[in-house]
Amino acid sequence: MDTKDIVIKPRVWPLNFSDLVISVLVTVPFMTCLFVLPSALMFLLSGSLWLAFLTSFVVYIAFVLFTVWNISLSSEGIRFARLLGNPRFIAWRDIVAVEKAPRRELICKGWLWFPIREMTTSLSSFGHYRIAWKTGFCYYPPADGMSFEKIVSQYRSQHSA
Repeated sequence: MDTKDIVIKPRVWPLNFSDLVISVLVTVPFMTCLFVLPSALMFLLSGSLWLAFLTSFVVYIAFVLFTVWNISLSSEGIRFARLLGNPRFIAWRDIVAVEKAPRRELICKGWLWFPIREMTTSLSSFGHYRIAWKTGFCYYPPADGMSFEKIVSQYRSQHSA
């Protein structure tokens, strides 16, 4: 296989109406806690609407800095495109498993677990993969799951010998 990095974009949009409903039911309370509560607390403490908006903006910037925009697969391993947070890179030799994750697991351990283990902007709870390495795990929703599985399988088979 070629040594050029293969960029795998995340699937962002829900697959169907029920997927949208589940995603909204999980993300709206989470986003409320993440953005509204700190701003409301700042407003209550300071009485300043400006500081409340600033607090929400700072939380948003922090969220964006930790967001995974895509992953790149190469002969060395998996690289996560993000500015802050872990993982950023996992070598194939350290990867224990890459498996499709059940929806319930993703919601409980990926979206609601702390620290959060799924840091894309995906609004779908379908088609996420658990990437487990020696010291941890995370989730990723490739836009094209079949291609992702094929490429991962090829690279992992090269490194299993």
